[in-house]
Amino acid sequence: MPISKKLNDFINRISAGIYTNEVLDLSNQEIDDEGAEALADALSENSEIKKVNLYNNQIGDVGARNLSVLSLRELNLSENNIHAEGAKWLSKSDIDFLDLSCNAIGSTGAGYFSDSESINKLSLSECEIGSDGAKKVLQNTKITILDLSTNDIDDEGVKEISENSEIVSLKLSQNKITSIGAGIIAKYKKLKTLCLDSNQLGDKGAEAFSNNSTIKFLDLTQNRITRAGFLEICKNNTIENLELFNNLINFTKEDTFHEDNSFGSLIYLNLSGNELDDTGLDALKSLKKMPKLEKLDVSRNNIGDQGVAALLTQYHSETSRKVDLSSNPGFKIALPKRGILV
Repeated sequence: MPISKKLNDFINRISAGIYTNEVLDLSNQEIDDEGAEALADALSENSEIKKVNLYNNQIGDVGARNLSVLSLRELNLSENNIHAEGAKWLSKSDIDFLDLSCNAIGSTGAGYFSDSESINKLSLSECEIGSDGAKKVLQNTKITILDLSTNDIDDEGVKEISENSEIVSLKLSQNKITSIGAGIIAKYKKLKTLCLDSNQLGDKGAEAFSNNSTIKFLDLTQNRITRAGFLEICKNNTIENLELFNNLINFTKEDTFHEDNSFGSLIYLNLSGNELDDTGLDALKSLKKMPKLEKLDVSRNNIGDQGVAALLTQYHSETSRKVDLSSNPGFKIALPKRGILV
């Protein structure tokens, strides 16, 4: 395909040193391999541009090979036509953050990143890598931030995470990981951020993180976690942000939480879209005893007039703590001005 006038104009400005912005956005421009080659030639002569966005173009393996010679802070090649061959070249590149999401690189393509030296942040979300590909890339000793979401990864794919790995942020959303895989991941002691939303963890998977001492942000959204799983994970004293949206959590009349044994470090708790109602009101009120909690999201539950009124009264006196009670049956009552997020 001939190079478009818009791309040609950019290339001329880049080559002439006229374009001096740090960021170059050429997303959605129908750029193919020929255009990528011309762009790579121009970028190799311009040291000002550090971040290049080529999202949703038509770049294939040849274009990826040409772009792989660049030294960039960020290169976004998501939603192109890159396969394993292109991944091989890009794995050798001097790029700090590489986004290859939504390219069909497969397990073979993922394997090339097992020993890449310069890439620090890598997204292979929705790249058809499967568990075999995950096992390979999780062995890398240079990557610190990794996104492997939506790749049909099961417990087998995470069981060999290397103790030599330096990964501190791992995203495994929308895969097939169960409590077994959760137990393996929870034992890895370098993670600070972990997203396991939309997997199959259940209560046992939640329990696996009750004693983890490194994770600060944990997303367990949509994992069929019930009251039992919540009671176990609340023993954790390291997590600061916990996402439990769209699970099956409710509380009984007997449940309560004490500051000496419940979430000692928690700042934000999302219990939106669960099965909370006025039956567990005492438990909901006692969540305020968590010493560092600043925001509680219990929106989209079944909390009635009594529960909403009680929680609003409890949080109304404080400006530093917020509660979101929107989309509950009892939310129609008058709202105070402080302590509420609508």
